[in-house]
Amino acid sequence: MADFSNIIDQKSIPSSPTSEMELLGSTSLFDCHFDGGEVVSRDEMKLKYYLYQDKVITYKNEDKLKGAVILDDVLLRVDEVPLIKLYKKYDTPPDNMYLKVPCIPKNNPWHFNCKNSMRREIRNLTEIKHPNIPKLHGYREQDGYILGLYIDKYDITLEDLLESKVDFDRNKFFAKLCEIVKSIHKQGYVHADMHELNIMVKKGNLDEPFLIDFDSAEKIGTKTSRQSKYLCEYRVKTFTENIDNDYLVDIKKLLGIDEQDEEVKKPDVVKPAIAASNA
Repeated sequence: MADFSNIIDQKSIPSSPTSEMELLGSTSLFDCHFDGGEVVSRDEMKLKYYLYQDKVITYKNEDKLKGAVILDDVLLRVDEVPLIKLYKKYDTPPDNMYLKVPCIPKNNPWHFNCKNSMRREIRNLTEIKHPNIPKLHGYREQDGYILGLYIDKYDITLEDLLESKVDFDRNKFFAKLCEIVKSIHKQGYVHADMHELNIMVKKGNLDEPFLIDFDSAEKIGTKTSRQSKYLCEYRVKTFTENIDNDYLVDIKKLLGIDEQDEEVKKPDVVKPAIAASNA
């Protein structure tokens, strides 16, 4: 696990961003506290990350200093992941792609392994192939560090789609999602983090889902102890297809699909995994 106990003395870093800093990116992450893993509201979660000398500095609302950590604790170097050299290094950000930045915790007691998260995302997007999952196009690099991955961009999360009350074919949507998951299983992987924020659509076709966020995916049969990005706890588990199948049950309920609808009630997908999934 990365050691986040070595937080940089805040007196040694600027109190606000400067033009000399390189913007790493922005993200929304759940905070982690000692009182049972309480989460904070989304508005309070928004941070921006900057590089400054050998540190990553986080700012809330662009100007309020949150903290800083040593780069080598949270960012992968290009030479640590030979696989990344198969992809293009972009010096100019492409407009038609999304930059996925490293998952950097806000609290030093959290001990989430950012580097392993990025390493898994690179491996998984290289090995798992499907038209409805992001394609890895390249990466952003500075001073030998991987600052983010350029992947396919989508428009709307399932959560936002449902909140908008826009009509779409929910049965067709769910059937396609099941097909995507089944394909991932046949390739020997489990997504393991399927929810309404990790399922997206494009504006031109709301009936077709795209499954994103592959930093949690693992090979079927892997047994590991990994801390959740969102809770102060370690989860020791064996990665099986049933993890995704449980998520599918939840998504089906979220979509409000009739349980008696035989079109989407596919035993080889929403029930415990078939043996062929390991093929």
